[in-house]
Amino acid sequence: MCDADFTTSPCPEFGACSTCENCNIKKGDTEARARTEAELKDVRWLYQRALAEEGEGTIGASNYVEAHRQRIESLERIIGIHDDPTIPASKDHYGGPELKAG
Repeated sequence: MCDADFTTSPCPEFGACSTCENCNIKKGDTEARARTEAELKDVRWLYQRALAEEGEGTIGASNYVEAHRQRIESLERIIGIHDDPTIPASKDHYGGPELKAG
C-alpha cells in the first residue's frame, strides 16, 4: 500500500515501492507477504545475474548490482516486519530506509 500523494505529482519512485519510504506495510496481510517473498526470489535471481555480468566486466553492471542489492535489503526488511512477533499485527508500518510504526 502506498501513502504518496498522487494528486499533486506522479510517483516519485516510478513504481519502485519496496525501496520507497511511503511503502505502507499492513502486518498480517498474508497475500502481501507472499507477493513480497515471490518478488524477493526474483530479485535475488536478478542480483546473481548482475553479479555475473559485473564479474565479466560488462559496462554498467555495477549499477544493477547496487539497485538489486537495495531492493533485496528492502524486501527482507518488509518480510522482517511481517515475521517479527514484537511488532504489533494489524497496524500500518513503513518499510522505507527507517522502520516507523504507523
